[in-house]
Amino acid sequence: PGGCVSGLDVQGILALARAAHMYDLSRLWRASVDALERSVAAWPQVSADALDLLKFAARYDCDTLRRYALSYVQRNFGEVAQTPSFLKLAQEDINLYRSLVMAVGSAAARG
Repeated sequence: PGGCVSGLDVQGILALARAAHMYDLSRLWRASVDALERSVAAWPQVSADALDLLKFAARYDCDTLRRYALSYVQRNFGEVAQTPSFLKLAQEDINLYRSLVMAVGSAAARG
C-alpha cells in the first residue's frame, strides 16, 4: 500500500487517508499516515498544508503526525500565521486555534 500514495500531494494523501479510515482499510490508512508524517519532515519551506495536517491529526488521533505538524508550525509561525487557513482557524476550530496559540507561546517562552 505504500506505493499507492507516491505521486500524491499532501491534499491527495489526506483525501486517501480519510477514505481509508471511512472504509476501515487499515493498511492503506497506515501507509497514508506514514506518508503524511514523512511529508512534514521533508518540507523545505512553509506549507499551507500544515494546519490541514494539524486538523486531520486532531480529528483522527494521530499523535506522531500532530507532534510533527505542531513542531513545524512552531518553527514557522510567522509565515503560517499569514496563510488563509490560519486566518480562518479561529472561526472553524476554536479549540485547535487555542491549543496552537498556547503551544506556540510556550515554545517562544522557552526560547
